[in-house]
Amino acid sequence: MNFVNRNLTVIFLVFLNAIVSNSVAQNRIKQIQVKEFGALPSDLIDDSVAIGKALAYAQRFRPIKVILNFEDGKYEFSSNEKESHIALSGMSNIVIKGKNNTEFIMKNVNSDGIVITNSKNITIENISIDYQPLPFTQGTIVAANPEENSFDILIQNGFGSPLAESLLTNGHRKTRAYLFQPNTNRLTHNFLDQYPVRVRGGAEKKLSKIGEQTFRFYSSNSVVPDFVGHKVVIVGRSKFDAIKVSNSDNINISFVDIYSSPSTGFKVTNSEGRTVISNSKIIPKPRTGRLLSTNADGLHAKFNRAKIILKNSVMKSMGDDGVNIGGAYQSIYEQVDDHTLIIEPHKTYRKGDTITITDVNTGIVKTLAIIDKLERVIWQNKAALQVKLKSPLDSPLSLSEDDLDQITDLITSVNTTGENSVILNNTFHNIRGRGIMLHGDYSIVKNNRFTNFRGPGIVIGPDFWWGESSSGSHSVIRGNTFDDIFWNNIIIHGGKTLKPDQKRAIDDVFIVQNTFKNYGRPNPIKGRGEVGPILYLSNTSNIYVADNFFGKPFQASYNGPLVIVDMVQDVSFFENSFEIAPKNWISYGQGTDKSSVVIH
Repeated sequence: MNFVNRNLTVIFLVFLNAIVSNSVAQNRIKQIQVKEFGALPSDLIDDSVAIGKALAYAQRFRPIKVILNFEDGKYEFSSNEKESHIALSGMSNIVIKGKNNTEFIMKNVNSDGIVITNSKNITIENISIDYQPLPFTQGTIVAANPEENSFDILIQNGFGSPLAESLLTNGHRKTRAYLFQPNTNRLTHNFLDQYPVRVRGGAEKKLSKIGEQTFRFYSSNSVVPDFVGHKVVIVGRSKFDAIKVSNSDNINISFVDIYSSPSTGFKVTNSEGRTVISNSKIIPKPRTGRLLSTNADGLHAKFNRAKIILKNSVMKSMGDDGVNIGGAYQSIYEQVDDHTLIIEPHKTYRKGDTITITDVNTGIVKTLAIIDKLERVIWQNKAALQVKLKSPLDSPLSLSEDDLDQITDLITSVNTTGENSVILNNTFHNIRGRGIMLHGDYSIVKNNRFTNFRGPGIVIGPDFWWGESSSGSHSVIRGNTFDDIFWNNIIIHGGKTLKPDQKRAIDDVFIVQNTFKNYGRPNPIKGRGEVGPILYLSNTSNIYVADNFFGKPFQASYNGPLVIVDMVQDVSFFENSFEIAPKNWISYGQGTDKSSVVIH
């Protein structure tokens, strides 16, 4: 017996020693100076090989935390036809750390900047990222020809030709123009938000050089004479991002400034653990006269199984949305039986995931179930995914009236929608698209500032146009300030066809302690939402709107409404205050039961 106890004691002590040793190792820090590997700042020499060697050397010290230190100055990276300039793949416990003025210059617009994949405990801090050549150019419109939908652009000194390969439309790039006000760096609100190049016959035939620095741009959208005098940016939007994170865990990005990107500033996909972005900026590079920062979104997060946290950051002058967090819907090809579906293949599904089946017409979730088994199959000569559920479907799937073989319901895994995300204390300014597209449930948007863009400021709900899931239910919008947002400041909406006797697509959202001012700027162009009303609540239930301050509109003549409710259930307005309260501050849609709207 004593012999057994002694052996158990030895085993326990060995196990304890292993835990302590591992803990000590994780608390130790190894400092590496990248200059020791040949990476020197501002020497105009490609630092790609040197950084690759430094990263490989750092991994020898696992699981010790290793800090790669960069000096002040510019470091240049080429991708050598690869899809990233700096790659961290399968790495852990690495810190890429700059000083006060450390800038990474990415030399190939056909590649991502920094890519983190299949990695854990990675930190990037105190650096800025810029692309050279830029993924856009800019100038002033000097002539407009409405008959042929063209306008002439005088390119600003210091900016490249719009005929550059990096800007022309090809298999993965979209060439388009964004118009800005003549005398400011703000996007204009008088015209459409973008003008795609007309690509019939090839983009190079629709974008031609007519003078030393003057180019003619043919658009698929209508052109008017009033274009003349406006500033313009021409972008070559592609799939490449400044920082891309995928299939990773515990990623921290802090004090990182992004000045340009062919697509998004931060893209986070398929991550297992949380990603935190803090104290960072996406802005046009200071003292350059640039009008644009990133060609697309500031932060685009999809298919993540953990929360995204964005805090204490600034996003300005982007070519699309500020933040977009969510998942994606897939088509359902066939219902085999009450437990089995054949769906569009997507790599995000896993056994044990919770799925929803949503009616694309109403936005209403018809079934909530758990995946029991997955199998790759061939269905009608194409790849598909067979999904077996642990419980039977709550209701049969819907078929299209036009095509009896086309099921109109969509499926998604709610585990991959970035639930519980937090967007805290950020500034969103002068954005072409929406401030925040919020699809993940149980999210928090708190103490942010939205200023000077068309809007909407925040959009909550399923988006069937882009196939983005889920509903954003059970979320909190608290303590934010909305200043000079032309269209609705907040939209909660999902689905097309609504009926009074149905449940609603979005449920349980708190809108509390927000400030709205300078709303309703006149805007001749239609967009997502309406010009004037602050809140647009549709196809939603259990909404609590309390302790908000509704300030003055952009024009004193605006006479409401401030809120539109349509097809809602159980909406409460409680102790909101109004600087100017028009009599018709709330407007009821035709399908709204007024008894379900309570005003205190």
